[in-house]
Amino acid sequence: MTTQAHDIRDMITRQMRHPELVTDELHLRRDLGMESLDHVEMVMDLEKRFNIDVADNDAEAMQTVGDVIRLVGVMSDG
Repeated sequence: MTTQAHDIRDMITRQMRHPELVTDELHLRRDLGMESLDHVEMVMDLEKRFNIDVADNDAEAMQTVGDVIRLVGVMSDG
């Protein structure tokens, strides 16, 4: 597991106060109960933490924890 992926999982765990292990397969809304405002806050935290700019369509594509990790990885490498 990369440090970046670990940081993202920790951020989501803290934000959602989810005591279970956060895995890549978990759906942000269905499994973790993330609501629209939570999703916006998560995107803003990701932008600040990783110094990236997430477009609205990319934010909407973030459905699972794995989606978030992959998108941040692509954006921070490029």
